[in-house]
Amino acid sequence: MKLKFVLLILLGTLMGGAAHAASVAETRQALETLPGLSGVQAGTDAAGTLRLSGLLGGLKLNAILPAGNADPLVLLADADLPAPRWPDQTGGAVISLGGLTGSGLDAALKVVQTLLIALNRLDPSRPPLLAGTGVGGLAVILLLERRVSVAGGLALCAPVSGWAVQVAYLSDFRLVYDYFTRTLAGTRLSGYSDPTDPALLPDAAATAASVSALFAGAPTIDRFKANLGQIGDVTHVRADAGAYRTLLDAYTREVPRWQSAYGGFPYSNAATYYQSSMDDDPMNVGIVRTQAAPPAAALLAPLTPMGRWERPLLTLHDLSDPLYPEEAEGLLGSRAKASPLAQQVVQNVGAAGVQPCDLPDAAALSAYHELRTWALGGPKPADRTLDTQP
Repeated sequence: MKLKFVLLILLGTLMGGAAHAASVAETRQALETLPGLSGVQAGTDAAGTLRLSGLLGGLKLNAILPAGNADPLVLLADADLPAPRWPDQTGGAVISLGGLTGSGLDAALKVVQTLLIALNRLDPSRPPLLAGTGVGGLAVILLLERRVSVAGGLALCAPVSGWAVQVAYLSDFRLVYDYFTRTLAGTRLSGYSDPTDPALLPDAAATAASVSALFAGAPTIDRFKANLGQIGDVTHVRADAGAYRTLLDAYTREVPRWQSAYGGFPYSNAATYYQSSMDDDPMNVGIVRTQAAPPAAALLAPLTPMGRWERPLLTLHDLSDPLYPEEAEGLLGSRAKASPLAQQVVQNVGAAGVQPCDLPDAAALSAYHELRTWALGGPKPADRTLDTQP
């Protein structure tokens, strides 16, 4: 067994040699001839590293191709998360597509498939690795389920239970927040009668002021304590000012996107019974009820992973992520176990701070190397909780 593993590693090393890899020039040509690529800028530094950028289907394409190593990692980046830094430390080629959003995910998947087809034409025996953060991580899983030609996938801090679940999560938090702050002076964010109207949504400064007032105890400390606790209890979001601002700002960004992509609001809570408040019945009478635009459900349905893939998939999640909560990992794991096709998933749940995708670069880089070794035939990574504390 040990000999077999050594041979596999040697084979992977030989395959990584410049003699077998597509050249930088070939990769550049494949990228520059992508249908729909515009605004191309390219240059090579003294070390022979090519940097190329442009726009592809509304996404920002950036490629870093070191001389002598053109086997790429294809990275899909969330529009609302900081650009990840760890890919720069892989030592290999990185081709990133930035600007992915949940509402534009279906179109983005087609763009990524076009890119992967072009890369695989260079050498069909050497498919790239695919990685993504946030919505990009969800895209990774959906692409694996579409049987794209990749060696494996890495999903970081992703809404892995699907975009419909994420829409419900953001909407429920906003509706619950509005209900419990509707009578608290200085904390109300919008017209309570219709918080699904983009015209009523506050800007980031107003959101911050509202949350700060709530956490400062306005208008009375007793009502503040009760309502603050109930918002967290009902929505399962930790009562943290940063988390509340993150979710309210995300909702504010998303509603106009939803209106554009789905022809209206995409979530209905008509049958939802909210629980865990001090008095659930009045809450369920008083909370705003929404109806989904008729085409929305059909547009959201394909954006839900079903647990059916045949390539190595490794996920990594921040235990305290308020935007894309790690509870989604459990739902994905349940689906995978129920699928005869999903035999290759490992869920490594990390631990970090309370900011969205607050994973240390070292943890993400370690996950990448584990996936790469696994995809080359090495050992399957352990399913574990990572200690990412300094």
